[in-house]
Amino acid sequence: MLSIEAELLGLLNFEDRLEGLFDHCFAQQREAIAHDSKRKVIRCSRRAGKTELAAVKLVHSSLQSPNGISLYIALTRKSAKRLLWSRLKEMCYQWRLDYEASETDLILKFENGSEIWLAGANQED
Repeated sequence: MLSIEAELLGLLNFEDRLEGLFDHCFAQQREAIAHDSKRKVIRCSRRAGKTELAAVKLVHSSLQSPNGISLYIALTRKSAKRLLWSRLKEMCYQWRLDYEASETDLILKFENGSEIWLAGANQED
């Protein structure tokens, strides 16, 4: 059974849902996302929301860039999966975003042709 919040999201159009991704972010996360720099360095303590920020930014960028590829690289493939995979799928479900997930390749594919790839820096391929 879907929550009332999820039911209401079904009534929102795509752009409203896209903007809604930022609603649960705190001010510093929104500031980092909104900054127009192509590359960002975020200096903060542990448990400051860096992974959540990465998930929101990956989904948002993918939905705004049809046929694009967004890449998340962690130290290892296993750590990329542990840190982000479940959260990305949960976020897509929460915001009623249609996607296909390749559990083997750690790739999310969206209706607009864009993809999110998770990888490890230690991978050779």
